[in-house]
Amino acid sequence: MRKISLDTYREKTSDIISTVDTKYTDGLDTKKIIDAIHEKTSDVSEPPIITMAKNEAFILKNAKISVNPYEIFTHYLDARESAQFIRDERHGKNMIPLRPHTPRIYIDGNSCLAYTAGPDFGHTACYWDDVLSLGFVGLLDRARKYSKSYAENDVEAHDFIKSLEIVYDGIFAYLDRLTSLYEKVAIEEGDGFARENSAEIAKTVRALSERAPETLREAMQMIFLYYNVQQKAEAATLRTLGPLDVLLYPYMLSDMENGILNEDGVRELVDAFLLTCYCEKIAANIPFAIAGVDKNGHSRANKMSYIILEEYIKLNIHDPKIHFCYSKDTPSDLVRLALESVRLGRNSIVFINCDVASDALTALGEDREDTLDFTIVGCYEIAAYGKEIPCSCNARINLAKALEVTLFEGNDALSGKTVGINVGETADFSTFDSIFNAYLSQCDFFSDTVMDMVRNYESVYNIDMASPALSSTFESCVERGRDAYNSSGAKYNNSSINAFGLATAADSLIAIKTLVFDEKRLTLAELRDILKANWEGHEDLRRYVLGSIPKYGNNDISVDGIAAEIVAHLGKKINGKPNGRGGRFRLGTFSIDWRLGFGEKTLASADGRLTGDPLSKNMCATTARDLKGVTAHILSACAIDYVNIPNGTVLDLTLHASAVSGDDGLSAFETLLKTFMIKRGFAVQFNVLSPETLRKAQKEPEKYKTLQVRLCGWNVRFCDLSKYEQDEYILQCEKSGGI
Repeated sequence: MRKISLDTYREKTSDIISTVDTKYTDGLDTKKIIDAIHEKTSDVSEPPIITMAKNEAFILKNAKISVNPYEIFTHYLDARESAQFIRDERHGKNMIPLRPHTPRIYIDGNSCLAYTAGPDFGHTACYWDDVLSLGFVGLLDRARKYSKSYAENDVEAHDFIKSLEIVYDGIFAYLDRLTSLYEKVAIEEGDGFARENSAEIAKTVRALSERAPETLREAMQMIFLYYNVQQKAEAATLRTLGPLDVLLYPYMLSDMENGILNEDGVRELVDAFLLTCYCEKIAANIPFAIAGVDKNGHSRANKMSYIILEEYIKLNIHDPKIHFCYSKDTPSDLVRLALESVRLGRNSIVFINCDVASDALTALGEDREDTLDFTIVGCYEIAAYGKEIPCSCNARINLAKALEVTLFEGNDALSGKTVGINVGETADFSTFDSIFNAYLSQCDFFSDTVMDMVRNYESVYNIDMASPALSSTFESCVERGRDAYNSSGAKYNNSSINAFGLATAADSLIAIKTLVFDEKRLTLAELRDILKANWEGHEDLRRYVLGSIPKYGNNDISVDGIAAEIVAHLGKKINGKPNGRGGRFRLGTFSIDWRLGFGEKTLASADGRLTGDPLSKNMCATTARDLKGVTAHILSACAIDYVNIPNGTVLDLTLHASAVSGDDGLSAFETLLKTFMIKRGFAVQFNVLSPETLRKAQKEPEKYKTLQVRLCGWNVRFCDLSKYEQDEYILQCEKSGGI
């Protein structure tokens, strides 16, 4: 690869939409694709999997492709919107017969944001090992070999292999279109680099239509080509690029041994790869993993792990995001490099505890050899790699609303709608234990409700979400002749319930215990009236609650124990329960940005929170209520047994820049991370910020365009946040204590 200035490359690839030259474009726009699919879809007796395969193949053969001749990897395919529209339209039609049977309480619970549920086709992980080792040709050949053993009367299996052949016909047509377009550019382009680069891309894509990748550049290009097929044309959202360092390392070694690349050339390709991910501008970022362990529990970190981190630091981009899989064997210098990245503000990194992740999946009932080789989809959700469809965002439970509904006799206090069970008049709550037990019963009702709702949606998964490309990468699917979304396709077919607002709920419960039962400052009925009035007229009491009653996040067992008991109870209630597609439910406790919308519809709470304010985030203390330093915050979070949370969660920590400055600060930072891992935390992500810098960025955003923050489970530019969100980060940073 001939060297191009990194600054020039970044300038020419900063926005793929604006830099595409329309003379190097082929195919139909979104509306024409949708209209054409509507016109040709007429055979209602045709198996849904065949119809969906035909739609996907049509998209691959006809959707718009465009060339930016300065990009090292081709990746522009205008297909996602049309593919998603067709899938959503089909799902909507299939749900129509189910809606009249939806109980009123489910509808009201959703509208009040006590709980919500739905399908989740947005969190998948293909088996990248086979994508790269077999290539498109090898994946199809493997499926055809297995199809020879399908029983003659197994109609479903024969429909499955037919769907694969239809889609792969579309894939090869797509590759041929790309090759022809790049060959055209290589002839017509005047700029020397663009001309030579386009010829190289044409050669690479042509090779990948005939065999598996053999070089590092081919392997990287294969990743983007397959990503386009599943993410854009199949609309089965692909939420990881896999263990990228492990996947690419053999190609790097081979290229260097054969004189194809030196280390500088490898780094140029890594730069181009990361920038291409950045140009995709995917919501919540494109994730991949590094480090991790093998099936013997030993670290898989390698030279590519270091190169990826080093180039990511140099580029200073906020996307892609990195899942750093931490184990006791992870080299200390690699850990410090990742922490240095965070310290420099290149902080799109979440640290996942390999031991806890594996133990949580094992406790759910997955085989140990599968759980050691786990992957992470989306933000921090784990799954058996190449063997599981996790559906990690099916349903949500508002833990603060569950307490509100308990106190208000099964009703949403803001709307008056019945969304839960009446666990007794408030006069019956004569002890704190009776209230806490009633609250747990309400959580049980919420859990049962959303599990029923998810099962309802899952009854049409097999006709809504057939995913031939994804299924072709799972050996279990092609061996059995079943799509990955069929209950007999993937080895594990799990679903999720995410319960959040944990600190809000725990802090509110300890406040009730303190105010009503321990100190007897007021009755429960009086507290209800105060909450209904949004604390108006009781500001002194609210200040007392905010400042003097224990809060989760300060290593106080009185409230941390409540949080731990809530999670343990939910884990027992949810984990392992059968879903609607032959798998199991699993508990998660992440909130991402749901906490904002759900908070808007939640009454004031006993912890001093006002009506409409956000709920607590993920496994964090309520904003600015962790007053005893970050170590105390970690100890509170680690009072919880994360084996009960196989769907994943995360602790967000904000550190003042001064706390981790210099060599001593970096060592303290590493010790902090190790403490979290030794205490068996699940996942942690950091923001290292200065409140002074954040205030300057608010006032002069044009001077701080590259300032990034870790938000929920992805990274954003600080200046792109709302004023409320910016102020929350400033407050967190101001209140962050020492390590």
